[in-house]
Amino acid sequence: MPIVLEVIAGEQKGLEIAIGDGESVRVGKDTGLADCVFPLDPSMSLVHATAGCDDGGGWVRDLNSLAGTYVNDVRVAQARIAPGDTLRVGDTVFQVQAAPRETPVTTEPALSDDTVPEPVQRLLDLLRREPLSLFAVLDAARAPSVVALLRESRAAMQSLFEGEPAEELAPVAPYLVALEKDSALLRKLLSDGWGDSRGVLLTSAAGLQQVRTHLRQFLLVQDDRGNQQYFRFYDPRVLRVYLPTCNAAETQQFFGPIDRFIVEDGPELALWFLPDERPQLSVTVLAP
Repeated sequence: MPIVLEVIAGEQKGLEIAIGDGESVRVGKDTGLADCVFPLDPSMSLVHATAGCDDGGGWVRDLNSLAGTYVNDVRVAQARIAPGDTLRVGDTVFQVQAAPRETPVTTEPALSDDTVPEPVQRLLDLLRREPLSLFAVLDAARAPSVVALLRESRAAMQSLFEGEPAEELAPVAPYLVALEKDSALLRKLLSDGWGDSRGVLLTSAAGLQQVRTHLRQFLLVQDDRGNQQYFRFYDPRVLRVYLPTCNAAETQQFFGPIDRFIVEDGPELALWFLPDERPQLSVTVLAP
């Protein structure tokens, strides 16, 4: 049964970590070792604990941390966790919650396949044929309402930022969200935003946390003068120009666990980038 770990005390209070069936995440201070990083927690080890889900439900395993891992205030080496339990890792306290089922995203009538624009309907049909899990990276700076929309839908989502930037830049951050291919949320996101440069779609066999860890390494790049700059790869206007410039090594590094990127080029074109020695591109015309 999928679970959500919500930070209720400590650094990044309010952060939610969704863990699906068969997934696990490492919690710690080291950005190179941990999937969920809490760099300002003084009691957390570099890689402190692992939490995951299997057929029996949620579980947590301490990774020989100095401060220990606690379930309901009892120190454990390994234990089962269930909704309602508290989990303390360093000075950060999580509450275990059941992953909620998706609910309608607004009080307005839900969009059906009969009411979405024809180009969006064709894209939805194509996405439903994709065998791997579907994700989006959405830019709150382009669509300020997207954060409230995602939270209302209760879809599994997380900012790509961490630590202080995650709180300070929350209104303009990029958010990774796992999307069900038949969901009202996906229909609404595409109907409202396809063609408006609000984000990109991707597919992967990996889970949300693994995809997030991979994408986070590209948020900052160095310019010609050695200064760090944010790389807005999740803007389709940027990604559709950047990917064709990649060589074989850059392609392998950028795609990692990602099977393909689906990028808009206006409201009537979808660009499908697949990894090869160089990114391979196919174009789908969505308009009749």
